[in-house]
Amino acid sequence: MYIYSARAIDQPATLNIGELYSPGLAQPPNAANPVKRFTCSQQEREKIEQIVGKPVSTADARIALRGAAEKAVVLTYRAARALEKLPRSTRTRTLFREVFATFPELVPKWRTADAIWKDLGALVALRLRRAAGLLAGGRIHYHCWGCPGGERAPTSYEACNFPVGSYVIGLGKGFWENMGDARADDLMAMTLLHEALHIYYSAVIGSNHDGRYGNAYCYQRFVPEINGLNLYPETEKACPSVLRRGARGNEVGKLQALLNRWIQPSVVTMALLDKPPVLTVNQIFDQPTEIAVQAFQKAERLTPNGVADSETWRKLLTQRP
Repeated sequence: MYIYSARAIDQPATLNIGELYSPGLAQPPNAANPVKRFTCSQQEREKIEQIVGKPVSTADARIALRGAAEKAVVLTYRAARALEKLPRSTRTRTLFREVFATFPELVPKWRTADAIWKDLGALVALRLRRAAGLLAGGRIHYHCWGCPGGERAPTSYEACNFPVGSYVIGLGKGFWENMGDARADDLMAMTLLHEALHIYYSAVIGSNHDGRYGNAYCYQRFVPEINGLNLYPETEKACPSVLRRGARGNEVGKLQALLNRWIQPSVVTMALLDKPPVLTVNQIFDQPTEIAVQAFQKAERLTPNGVADSETWRKLLTQRP
């Protein structure tokens, strides 16, 4: 776990949008224009046209970007409200444990007495609100094709923010590939949330986003899942569910299927590797599943605790068929 300065995360510091969304509001306030600054040259727009496969005006690109920003604000606000509503629902608590490896009611030892958040659930909600505030406040300068001065080519990513600590988001090929696809507009929205979280972390927390409570992918994962939406595969790989015996649901089914893929190919060498029997994919983290997780962890030289943590998922997801 990345340990932050308690003072840095308790206070809005120089980022004066921390209370843009009050917990008492029934819905997020409407921003007049979340995309006030948008830079896109003719040459850059032509690159977007090549990706989309049709003519795209600067106004078209701005409208698509604004729609993604507004959707990100609404989805993020809903996620924060789910964590702030007490008592928290079973669904909210279960999802939080899967994503952040603990229940939202945990109060870490590093919390100071004057902190403005009560537990980890409230801390995550606070950060989500402030990231949404960045997107809604119109303070971000968007570049339609990459970040000025960035080293990576825009063809290799969805979005970037550069330089660190500034209010700049550059958009890449992965972002514009979703333009015009109603099924993928939530992915565009979550891309913007991810970058807004990076901006917030670097400007206020001063962290490099490492660790379970600083991983922007985990925050990015919690928002769409609590809203019942799909994830980028890369988001799921960067922030896999943490599951243990007694868990139920689709994520457990995924775990069982991945374990079976490891178990089945080498039946001949099963005795040598001490592999367990093939699992029934029943979406219940039962004793056979726990035993299979432990066997996999031993084979991969991981701690054989029977808990499907991030390192176990990473090994499972990268195994060869």
